[in-house]
Amino acid sequence: MAGQLIGRVESHARQAQLSELTTDVSITARPFFERYGFTVEAEQHPVKGGVPLTN
Repeated sequence: MAGQLIGRVESHARQAQLSELTTDVSITARPFFERYGFTVEAEQHPVKGGVPLTN
């Protein structure tokens, strides 16, 4: 189901003639996005509610 969703997003992006898609994802979601051709540009370390995260 998630693969279908990203397919729809990519389809809309092509129709809108966008040259790239970007997203901030959790380290858990990283392998999914990499399967669909996304690459890591930078690792981030935001703090949410006092909890440090990596995305």
